[in-house]
Amino acid sequence: MDYFSYGMKEKFWRRNNRRLLTFEETQKNNSMNVCLPDDILEMCLVRLLLTSLANVLLVCKKWRNLTTTPRFMQMRREGLFQSPWLFLFGVVKDGYCFGKIHGLDVSPAQWHKIDAQFLRVRFLFSVASIWDDVFIVGGCSSLTIFGRVDKSSFKTHNRVLVFSPLTKSWHKAASMKYARSSPILGISEVSYLDRSVGAPMDGNAAFVSDKNLIFVVEMFKIFGQVLDFVTTCDVSDTGINWIHVSRNHVAQDLDASSCLTKSLAVLHL
Repeated sequence: MDYFSYGMKEKFWRRNNRRLLTFEETQKNNSMNVCLPDDILEMCLVRLLLTSLANVLLVCKKWRNLTTTPRFMQMRREGLFQSPWLFLFGVVKDGYCFGKIHGLDVSPAQWHKIDAQFLRVRFLFSVASIWDDVFIVGGCSSLTIFGRVDKSSFKTHNRVLVFSPLTKSWHKAASMKYARSSPILGISEVSYLDRSVGAPMDGNAAFVSDKNLIFVVEMFKIFGQVLDFVTTCDVSDTGINWIHVSRNHVAQDLDASSCLTKSLAVLHL
């Protein structure tokens, strides 16, 4: 005889068998993954935005391995699923190198912070983007205080680091023959460049080009506060029109020296 009223038996059973239900749900998910071929799973994952793809890396070992292969990276590059990201390096906070990278997802104009402890000891370095990676070239480090931006006693480096935003990993590349300490790498020539609408008070504005777009990050200190402006310009248009992308979202807690040490890179991820 059933002594439970309608629905109570199911509730009682579920409350006392949560572990069994969790196990069955796990088995169901695993069976779904087994039934889904890797190539179909790749086609689904390759369409994700970078922020969603970062969460995929945490799902399971299989998904992480699947989304970090050269084949997967090439599929993203050849498809139409990437969006531009602007990365800000080399900023200073409380007199020390900031161990984080600021990343701007240009389409929704949202900023993100990425841990980069390997940059906590280096300032005045150069950056350059190649495919899905950022090359961090040269730079200086203090000889007296770890991580402090100290221009009186420092060492200049010739080492090159490679940072991958997709996997949030980094590795060393071949070192340069000579050391260098300048946040400028590469050179561009333009016949005419209109004044940016962002912060004309910044005499050290950082420029970076991406196809037909020019991105500018301008920072300056006024009334005891550091302000930041990000603007972009499409040079394929007949007129040079600057458009605001972001303002005052990064530099409020940074030192004024960041205006001189900042550097930029743009990637499609």
